[in-house]
Amino acid sequence: MSRMRQRSVVSLHDVAPASLGASSTLLTLCERHGVRASLLVIPGPWRGGDPSSDSDFRRWLDGAVERGHEVSLHGWSHDGTGQANWRNRFVARGCGEFSALGRADAVGRIEQGLAVMERLGHRVRGFTPPGWLASTGTIEAVRAVGLEYLTTQRSVKVLTAGVDIRVPAVCQRPHSTLEPIAALAVRRYAVSRVSSGQSIRVALHPADLNSPAMFESATSLVQLAAFAGSTTYAELADGFIAVEAVA
Repeated sequence: MSRMRQRSVVSLHDVAPASLGASSTLLTLCERHGVRASLLVIPGPWRGGDPSSDSDFRRWLDGAVERGHEVSLHGWSHDGTGQANWRNRFVARGCGEFSALGRADAVGRIEQGLAVMERLGHRVRGFTPPGWLASTGTIEAVRAVGLEYLTTQRSVKVLTAGVDIRVPAVCQRPHSTLEPIAALAVRRYAVSRVSSGQSIRVALHPADLNSPAMFESATSLVQLAAFAGSTTYAELADGFIAVEAVA
C-alpha cells in the first residue's frame, strides 16, 4: 500500500438482465456522486436472462461504458451448485461457482464468459469470482486466459505485474438475519479507513435496495468512496502495471 495514494473502487455485483432495474438504480447513485464503477457482469444464464439477446441490457451497458464505467467478468452462471465445500455453503451462501473448480473447468467457464462479452462488444480485463471465492485452479485459469487482475475480498491481484494490492472490500451482507447490524458495522469500518487515509473497496449488490435503511447505508458508502477518490479496477491495475514496466 505504500506505493498507492488513497483510492476507492466501487463495484456493482450481479449485473445482468435479471437485475437491470436494480443495477441501473445503483449506477445512478454512483454517478450522482461522481463515482465511476466497475460493473461485474454475469454473462451466463443467471435467473433466466441472456445478456447477448437482451437489447435493453445491451443498450444500458453500452451507455455505462461510454460514461466511463468499466465492465468486468463475474463468473459464468453465479451458481455454486455442485461445489460441495464449506466456503461455498457458508461464505458465499451457495453462489461460490469457482470455489472448488480445477483449472480446466475454470478456464472453460471463463472463456464462455469472455466470448459473451466479446459478442457484446466489450473488452474485459479482470475477473471477480462469485462470493470472492477462487480455487487454486481458478487463479491459474485467470492467468492462463490472459486476464490482468483478479479480485478477492481482501485484495486485488494484478497478475500482469505480480502485485497484490491489499485493500478490503466491504459489503452489507443483504439477506442476512444480522443485516441491520452488519450494515452499521460496515459503515463504521469504512469511515474509519477513509478518515485515516486508507483506501477502500465498496461492493454494491441488487439486494442493497431491499429497504430504505439498506439504500441509505449504500449511499453513505458511495459518498465515502467519492471522498477517497474513486477509480475502477482496471485503472487501479494500470497504475501498478506502469510501475512494473518502468522498473
